[in-house]
Amino acid sequence: MIIISVSDNNLYEQPKIIMSVIHDMLKLGNAVIGTNEAPSFNSNGLYNLLDNICEKFNFDPSKITIVTANPYETSDRYQIQHCRPAWINPTIKQYFLAGFDRTQFENKKNFKQYLFGSFNNRPTWYRLCLVKHLIKNSISSIVSCNTSWDENSPNRILFDDLATHVSPSEYFEVMELIKQCPIQLPCGPIASEQKYYYEFEKTLTSLMPLYNDFFVDLIGVTFTVGDTFYLDEKEVRPILCMTPFIIYGTNGHLESMRGNGFKTFNQWWDESYDQCSGYERIQKIYKVIDYLSVKSSEELQQIYQDMLPTLQHNYNHLIKTYG
Repeated sequence: MIIISVSDNNLYEQPKIIMSVIHDMLKLGNAVIGTNEAPSFNSNGLYNLLDNICEKFNFDPSKITIVTANPYETSDRYQIQHCRPAWINPTIKQYFLAGFDRTQFENKKNFKQYLFGSFNNRPTWYRLCLVKHLIKNSISSIVSCNTSWDENSPNRILFDDLATHVSPSEYFEVMELIKQCPIQLPCGPIASEQKYYYEFEKTLTSLMPLYNDFFVDLIGVTFTVGDTFYLDEKEVRPILCMTPFIIYGTNGHLESMRGNGFKTFNQWWDESYDQCSGYERIQKIYKVIDYLSVKSSEELQQIYQDMLPTLQHNYNHLIKTYG
């Protein structure tokens, strides 16, 4: 299988993909291209790349199979094979191997500590905006935001994306935030490059003891462009830790979660942001953050008690479906 490296609407190492597809098609008569994540291939250019290869070398597109965790991926030219998301099982496994269980999180929150948690490694424009809003408005939060000025780093700052998606006034506010980065957690930076999934998951489960110190997990998922849905460790962590979440993702991300058996939190705050994308979605999420930021610890405690059946449902559904 030809393993491809992707991030949202980016397709990396394209010359290597081209050479590998040509080699396999000439030698084997078929090619299998795989990622156990879930980009939209219409958005990141894979189909255009493959179309050009097939046209130039007169390859039959039906002999090329694409393996993806995106349940919405379809093609009338290439074979699509769906796989399970990469990070759900390792996260659940490390959760239990690390000695966690539901009783350590259920009804254990300290509502006088932090309101939001937001754990960000790769500094995408939308993650920077969310962290900026928390810090600028002095909203009680525990956050991480790793960045690098090294253009070869996986955590490099993508200034072009900032300039494309963010309003001019907010762009300069984000730049002020970047001067403060990297913002690291007490347990240290989130590791991004590990050789094996279980090594990466050990780092991610080190965040779990922090979940009793805040109320809501503010998440910027990996894939936010095109027709895609992907459940990964960012959503799995709060579900395992009995914590509600607000998600920047594709238009309809929460709707897809509900379609897959999970429950979300529109009973307690406005989730109409889920019908928006891009900067409009960010602005609607800001309003939810501001709405919750004026709640007293007593009000938050009552909200949490009311949503416990929802949190319990999500936990049980996750373990039953993916554990």
